[in-house]
Amino acid sequence: TGCFCNPGACAKYLGLSHMDLLSNFEAGHVCWDDNDILDGKPVGAVRISFGYMSTFEDAKKFISCLVNSFVSLPISAVKDYLSSRESMPSSSEDVHLKAITVYPIKSCAGFSVDRWPLCSTGLQHDREWLLRSASGEILTQKK
Repeated sequence: TGCFCNPGACAKYLGLSHMDLLSNFEAGHVCWDDNDILDGKPVGAVRISFGYMSTFEDAKKFISCLVNSFVSLPISAVKDYLSSRESMPSSSEDVHLKAITVYPIKSCAGFSVDRWPLCSTGLQHDREWLLRSASGEILTQKK
């Protein structure tokens, strides 16, 4: 979730004006904050990525999950679910993580582990560091 790491793309796809972006910034909105909506407008989106091995069936399953989890529910049910998340137990015998890939260096390869600590922003050390050239240019996936 977020704003595509690109304010221009965010504005385009969310229909935000230049003034909306400035207003959000002045209101203190930054990446990784808890603000999802400011002045009645979304400040981010959910993005899903598919790889070359993904199938049409994968996309259909994801869309089905969205419809079953959000679209079909009355908005009050979604709000109740979201507000109850804090009281849910932190672990469950029904849920087991088989593997997860952690990317401590932004835009670089990750490594897979079967367990990893969490912190207030998600996976500990996830995209916490970056590589920068001698001229100060930051490495991205496009370079």
